Amino acid sequence: MKNENSRLTIGILVNNYYDKYTYAIWKGVKKAVDECEGKVLCFVGGSLNNPFFNNSQKNAVFDLVNTNNVDGILVVSSSIGTYIDLPRLTDFIKSFDPIPLISIGGPIHDFPSVFVDNKSGMEELLIHLIKDHGYKDIAFVRGPQTNKDAQIRYNTYIDVLTHYNIPINPELIISSTRGFHGNFGRSAINQLMDERKVHFDVLVASNDYVALNAIKELKRRGIDVPKEIAVVGFDDIPDCQNIRHPLTTVNQPTFEVGYQAAYSLFSLLRGEQISMEKIFESTLVIRGTCGCEDISREIENKNISILRNKNLLDAQEGISTELFIKAIVDTINYECKELIEISQLREWALLLHGAFIEDLKKGTEEKFLTVLKGIINDTLQNQVRILSWNTIIFYIFNTIVYKCEDEQMPVINHIFINAINLIQSTILNRLEYPILRANEFIRSISGLRKMILKVFRLSDLEEVICKQFPHFGIKSCYISIYEKEEKRKQVENTRMLIAYKNGKCLPIDDIESSFIPEQLFPEMIRKIEDDNSFLVYSLSDKQDLLGYVIYTIESIEMQQTGIDTDMDNMCEFLSLEISNAIVSILLYNQVWKQTHTLIDHIKEEPETENDIKYFQYPQEESKEYFRRLLLFMDKEKPYVDEELSLPMLAEQLDISRNYLSYIINKFSGVNFYDFINSYRIERAKYYLKKEAKEKINMLKITYDSGFKSKSTFYKTFKKYTNVTPTEFRNEYMAAKKIQDTAM
Repeated sequence: MKNENSRLTIGILVNNYYDKYTYAIWKGVKKAVDECEGKVLCFVGGSLNNPFFNNSQKNAVFDLVNTNNVDGILVVSSSIGTYIDLPRLTDFIKSFDPIPLISIGGPIHDFPSVFVDNKSGMEELLIHLIKDHGYKDIAFVRGPQTNKDAQIRYNTYIDVLTHYNIPINPELIISSTRGFHGNFGRSAINQLMDERKVHFDVLVASNDYVALNAIKELKRRGIDVPKEIAVVGFDDIPDCQNIRHPLTTVNQPTFEVGYQAAYSLFSLLRGEQISMEKIFESTLVIRGTCGCEDISREIENKNISILRNKNLLDAQEGISTELFIKAIVDTINYECKELIEISQLREWALLLHGAFIEDLKKGTEEKFLTVLKGIINDTLQNQVRILSWNTIIFYIFNTIVYKCEDEQMPVINHIFINAINLIQSTILNRLEYPILRANEFIRSISGLRKMILKVFRLSDLEEVICKQFPHFGIKSCYISIYEKEEKRKQVENTRMLIAYKNGKCLPIDDIESSFIPEQLFPEMIRKIEDDNSFLVYSLSDKQDLLGYVIYTIESIEMQQTGIDTDMDNMCEFLSLEISNAIVSILLYNQVWKQTHTLIDHIKEEPETENDIKYFQYPQEESKEYFRRLLLFMDKEKPYVDEELSLPMLAEQLDISRNYLSYIINKFSGVNFYDFINSYRIERAKYYLKKEAKEKINMLKITYDSGFKSKSTFYKTFKKYTNVTPTEFRNEYMAAKKIQDTAM
């Protein structure tokens, strides 16, 4: 949100916010934004020209980006441009001119770029598989050929195999535009084993998602990974460590990429010179699925003892303070990718050293473990992975020089083993957390969907938001809809529909709520919103663009435990549900206008025995329920269910069957079955007119319209129209032919 005399505001364009690759970039960007005291708007759209999903409505969010709301832009071009070639991607990026822009994930001519060298890590991985394991039949899953990163990885595969005189077998290469989709892992295994029936020692997947899915499919087939077939990935997402044999992969320092890109953009906006390219190395991460022994397995088995290097004993009594501190500082600094200040590392090292000496003197481990637990939690906030602490603890206890009595070694070993137990306990807690979060998420979704189905007025939606959004960690939510010029259907203005902040919906002034789309927020919100990061999503209904929604989210516990991306799953889901609710509100308003005159003449005095029974309900309330019924029939089309009954429909509307029967009789003048059949007949008419062929499938129309049988369809159709479906069709075709001839 940009404003005069405000902090610099940058925008970042992403194809999603739940992918671990993109989310790690976002976290790096957010850290730089905090340090530079700026603001960031994350515009969440989709991949351009995606052949599997129509992202045109989602991508409309990118049209909101302009000089009115951002000072500079970051584009995650590696994912947004997955399905388009470089010239088209370049044209997309140039469309934001003259806003300063940096590309993330690949070099773009004339634009500064921050990206990862995919070649170095892929070379390391393949050489490891060939030289250390002796694999020769190496299957390879390609990413989309329009994606530059995927092409670099594939070319490296060809080059390395050629260098080691391993013949290139086309049967071992799986190509698909879905090559980056996780579920393609299963398809790749099916193609290799069932269709091509080829032998392979190891599968090199296009990314970790594909690798993990392939492992799942191999396990389903009873194939042991890595004993029978090895599998490796690329990216090093957190999920790599959440399987029995953690995944051997290539690490992309995506957090650092996001951090550097955002920091460089702020520097550029301040008028400083920046380099046109900043390249990070990708590195091999050896774990278990390639066939190497996995260090975490050794830890679990406790087959570890502290090594004492007799040749490097310190000359001083006790433990060398400086060596201890230097070892901790150097190791954590390496694992943290140098993102934590050395002064902070030294402070932690001093705390660990003091606690260790105290426990050593007392023969306990309580102090050291307490300090270690606190530091682990702190480092997790700075992108240090929990398994990195295995390395840190090993380094401290294996390479620090001791000169101590033999009787002290049992205490040191005891501290070491309990430190490892602490790390493993933390890992298990982090593995259990996603299950708890998933269950909570499902319950929340179920409750929200039920409430959304009952939304027909703006006040209904406000009530749902106030009740439900706190459970989703939503701090604020601003819903704006487009106001279109009727004839041209073009967006003329934007109106804020709902402004939710800190548990309540704010009153919206009719005049101040209207603003131009380029501003994103009306002035009244600019004055009160003090957050520095926002998520922006399009709101749409099929082909119709409705508006957009902007969220700010809490810094919640799940981000501290590493389960980072649940929030975007929620934001994506909430945006869809908000779209559905807006459609219901708009349809309800139309129904209200259409039925206001129709049912307004209904007398409000009870006339029949049934009227007397239900006169306890105010007539306005009954009219309201009837409008909701009409809206539900138009939107949900329950009549296509041939088994639909009065009790079933009443349950869906959450009213009693008798009351539903009453309002149908009262306001439509027919009984339940005639009411339902009238909708079925209109649907059948639609199909009879729509079908262009001379010979039409009457049985299909029968079932698609909600009738149980063809005979029932014909009988009911003639009852309501005085002609059979065939006669209706013939009359329509004849009239259409005359009309076409006249034209």
